[in-house]
This record gives sequence, C-alpha cells and structure tokens, in this order.
Amino acid sequence: MVILGFVAGMASALLGIGAGALVVPTLSGLMGFALKRAVGISLGAMVGIVGVGLVTEMVVAFDNIRWDLGFALILGAQLGVSLGGCVIQFMPEKVLRYLLFVLLIVIAARMLGFVGTNDIEGRFADDGLVSVLGLAILGVAVFAGFLSVMFGLGGGVVVVPALVFLVGGMIFHSARATSLFMILPTAVTGALLHIRQKNAVWEDIWPVMIPGGAGAIVGVILANSLAAPQLHKLFAVFVVFAAARLLGKRSSSYEPSDSGRWVTGKGDGI
Repeated sequence: MVILGFVAGMASALLGIGAGALVVPTLSGLMGFALKRAVGISLGAMVGIVGVGLVTEMVVAFDNIRWDLGFALILGAQLGVSLGGCVIQFMPEKVLRYLLFVLLIVIAARMLGFVGTNDIEGRFADDGLVSVLGLAILGVAVFAGFLSVMFGLGGGVVVVPALVFLVGGMIFHSARATSLFMILPTAVTGALLHIRQKNAVWEDIWPVMIPGGAGAIVGVILANSLAAPQLHKLFAVFVVFAAARLLGKRSSSYEPSDSGRWVTGKGDGI
C-alpha cells in the first residue's frame, strides 16, 4: 500500500489525474479489498495527495494554476455528476462504453501527434469565461462529471486534454495543475461520504495518503522539469491504459458475501 500510494500520488500530480485508476483496481483486484472499501480508501487518499500537490504547485509554479477555469470546472463537474445520477439507469451503457473508448483513443493519438498537427494548441482565444471558450469549458466539465458517475472514470483524463486543445496559449503544465484543483472538492465530498458509511476508515487511508503526498511532491517537481511534448506522451500512455480498462470492464453487480465483505462480479471499474 505504501508503494501503491507513492506511485499513484506521483502519477496524479504529474498528469493531473485522479489516483483511482491505479488505486481502486490494485486494491480490489490484486489485494482482495472489497470494492467499496477500495473506492473509499482511494478518495480519502486523494484528499491528501491532491492537497499536497496543489500546495507544492503553488510553491514551485504558482502561475500554472488557472483559478478562474478551475472554479468553472468544479461547477460544471457537479452539474455533470447530478446529470449522470439521473440518467445512469436509462442510458445504454454498452454503446456509451464503446463511444468513450473511441474518444480516449483519439485523445491519445492527438497527444502523440498522430491526429491533426504535431503542434497542440488551443482553438479559442483566452478571453475570459463569458465567451465561447467559457461555454466550451463548462461543457467539458459537465461531461467529465457525467463520466465519473457512469464509468467511475476520473474527470482529469478528459479535462486535461480539453484545456490544452481549447484554451489558446495554455500548455500542458497549466492544464494539469488546473485539473488537480478541480479534483480536490470532489475527492473531499466522496471521501466524507464513504467514511460516514463506514466503507473506509482512517487506518486504511493513511498508508496510502502519506506516501501519496510524498509522491505528489515528486510528481509536481518532475512535471515542471519536463517539456510539454514529453508530458503529452506520458499522458497518452495513461489514456490508453484507461481505455483498455474501460473496454475490459463488463457489467457487474455487487453482492455481500457470506463473510460480510462485498465481492465483485466480472468487472471492477476504473
């Protein structure tokens, strides 16, 4: 768990993603944790990981964080979560899963320069939130929140490339830092919910959170020492991993076992 926390924290701060894509499948699939407990541990650890990552970012490169875009993303993501919660029972999951898989592969290809030009730059002038750009950012945030409910897929995997592709003059470093800011309130809300429901306790969270915070410091420093094209390639690798996990997950139900722990069906999510 200590090694897992460090690696997840470093990846989260390096790429601007949630650590759940690494923590949840490792705890539930490899270490035998019940899925709800794994999710609770992941969200609890993310509070510390993202918090340390943001503080480190403010010290190392304060200007990387776009606070105005971050607040818009938080608002949009919450709307998306509400939307996803309303329609999750009615949407054709299989079709959405394949469409999202294609989207992630396109994102990875774009980051690697295989789709479009090799120079990745924003398409809209950075002229404030009350503009076409602002509406586009809000739409991306709603979509990210929707995905988090439908598939358990962290919003960073969509938000980071969207910021790079849409916002004129925004480099990967700024998109990554702003995505971390967006993730923090969601992690806090989710962690408190799981702790209140006894899905996770602090004794489980600390072994992941503390090394995760150390990993986040390393991730921020490493991210600011790498060039944007290098980060694009690393992010593309993660997106391909997320797409593979998404396609490999099949519908499953979670039922209590005889021991009282929750066991998974055929898939464990991302």
